[in-house]
Amino acid sequence: MFLVAKKKDFHMKKYIPLFLASGITSSIGQTVLVRELMVEVNGNEIIFSIFLSIWLLLIAVGTYIFNLFTKSIINVKKLVYSLFLSLSFIVPIQFLLIRWLTGKLTVISGLLIDIPSLILLAFLVLLPSCLIIGFLFPLHTRLLASSKRAIHTVYIWEAVGMCTGGIIFFIFVSLGNNLFIMFVNSLVIIAILFIVFRKKYLGIIFVMFIILSFFWKDIFILHYQTRYPDSKLVKTIDSYYGRFDVTEQSCQYNYYWDGVLFANSQNENLAQEMVNFVLLQHPEPKKLFVMGGILNGYLEHQLKYPSIEIDYLELEKNIIFNSHFYQTMRNDRVNFIFQDGLYYLRNTDKKYDIIFIDLPDPSSLLLNRYYTEDFFRLIKNRLRPNGVAAITVSNAANFLFPELAQLNGLIYNTLQQVFANIKVIPARKNIFLVSDSDYICNNADEIISRMQRKGVIGKWFNARLIFDRCNKIRIGSFYKAIMSEKLEINKAKEPLGYLYTIQFWAKHLDVKLNKVIQYLKNNPYLIFVMVYLFLFLVSFIFTKKPVSFVIYRENFAVLSVSFVSFVVQLILIFLFQIYYGYIYYYISIFIISFMMGLPLGFSFYHKWKISLDWLWLIFFGLLILIFIFSIKCITPLIYFPLNFLIAIIEGAILGKLLKIKYDREKLSASVSFYFLDTIGAALGGFIIGMIFIPIYGIDKSLIFIGILVLMNLVLRRRLGN
Repeated sequence: MFLVAKKKDFHMKKYIPLFLASGITSSIGQTVLVRELMVEVNGNEIIFSIFLSIWLLLIAVGTYIFNLFTKSIINVKKLVYSLFLSLSFIVPIQFLLIRWLTGKLTVISGLLIDIPSLILLAFLVLLPSCLIIGFLFPLHTRLLASSKRAIHTVYIWEAVGMCTGGIIFFIFVSLGNNLFIMFVNSLVIIAILFIVFRKKYLGIIFVMFIILSFFWKDIFILHYQTRYPDSKLVKTIDSYYGRFDVTEQSCQYNYYWDGVLFANSQNENLAQEMVNFVLLQHPEPKKLFVMGGILNGYLEHQLKYPSIEIDYLELEKNIIFNSHFYQTMRNDRVNFIFQDGLYYLRNTDKKYDIIFIDLPDPSSLLLNRYYTEDFFRLIKNRLRPNGVAAITVSNAANFLFPELAQLNGLIYNTLQQVFANIKVIPARKNIFLVSDSDYICNNADEIISRMQRKGVIGKWFNARLIFDRCNKIRIGSFYKAIMSEKLEINKAKEPLGYLYTIQFWAKHLDVKLNKVIQYLKNNPYLIFVMVYLFLFLVSFIFTKKPVSFVIYRENFAVLSVSFVSFVVQLILIFLFQIYYGYIYYYISIFIISFMMGLPLGFSFYHKWKISLDWLWLIFFGLLILIFIFSIKCITPLIYFPLNFLIAIIEGAILGKLLKIKYDREKLSASVSFYFLDTIGAALGGFIIGMIFIPIYGIDKSLIFIGILVLMNLVLRRRLGN
């Protein structure tokens, strides 16, 4: 009997590397593909919700499909081997498909992709590997069919594999870009297949992937060059914040941030206009803080004012390093700061005469953080008594159409909450001038007079240009357009600037979102109730007949805990991006911390003498803690322990629920459990990540999921255990 037990343990341990491989592929695939897709959608974080939701949805579909073919599966080991071998090739191909499919689906080549096309893009890219991963989970449980804890064992080791994948990513991300990490993932799969199945020809495939990993840079450049068909790709750099590309076309260098053109090397006219309009708003500017514009030549023109000293900061240090000014024209009057903009302004004691912020529009949470009431109060505290701040927002040549007027009106209203005086100059970009002094102006005659006194006339910046930009008709039409908008404020946790920029994009793509978004904004309680009813319905549909209320309740609990946990992870990711901006780099740490906690809770739930009631209460308490911590910027280190704790509680709840399901349904519980687990997380991403957070904000989203947690607690208390 002892020998039989030993053989049984050996049999189980033999397959553990396969469960790890499944988790590693999921983790690396999630991290790398979402990073690459993020670049293709101009850095917009909505891709987190879309991508991760579709990822989980397709895995759930893969698990469900298994149930349809389960009777025809004879050789489980052979099928598992074949699926893993195919994964080693499919995952790198998925990566290469992103660029090709984006080129086919973008409405304006290289610039804009609409939401339906974005969903289709994510769906097509993820379809093959996610179906395979979803299929593998019940197959793995079949490999351990003789074990009473087969489902628990597979679930735990897959979660450990996901954690391992996050660590692998974090180690190798500094050695190469996303494609290189995909080759590393394929090497891991092949190595594990060899350990388990001992197929000699796997060595040839292993050597092939090693050779490819040495040429990753050439392969990637050749592949990525298609994004810029009329230019030569000179350089591409992945950083903490995103991707910085440099292209060359007709002796002009063009600079792209997450695929969006934001500067070029021959922008003399723009530089003269923007710099002089701002610097003429202070009688004697001496100390400047400038964020943005170095690639457009702003610093050269700012230094023409002899008394000025500048603290300069960019979105990312590589932008500074690759600028013509930094490489050839460095000046002792310019102090370069290589820190996050918000971090620097929060922690410095310096005061400035002028703070000049010239960044892309708030098309992402990363950029939206520089257009919020919180940020405007921060820069006000860094101004000297008569100091001036200037913030730029996109303008249209002749007509400020509604979506752009809405965005500009939002920024105007937000600035009004902080500063006593505000003026706007409708230049190439609208310049919002704010101060508590009366010196700022947009009167053409006064600006011309200041220009002449200071002797700053340029080839482009002259009286004719000033009159064109500051004539009363132009300014009057601008104010008329923005004043018709509702009084709304852009806040860090209610990112309306982010939402309105998406609407601005939709206008270009002839997608009418205004009425839909307005309806959702005006009827939050109705929408909340409809979503709760929808979740009840989903749980009911996937409860086997004859329907037992107890089974239905447990299915609803599995759906709910996965829904809530995934949403909490999204909220923590978004909060981290809002306050620190490093999510492009640290997404793997979120995956690692979550996947460390999930198997821990799942493994030891039976040793903890804590009822499901108390686990739901602890979950609710953690939501309150996140709500409190989200009120202000706290140390970034707190996000990962919170993510870890949420995962432990989710794992413990899922472990207890799976035991209840297994006692009733035996091995068939693996399909319904895994399906509801993944579909719950997918629905959370779609509903909360794509709708609630952009429209209702983070606080209301937390309240919504808090009520969902309480619903589960009430169901258990009212109907007994």
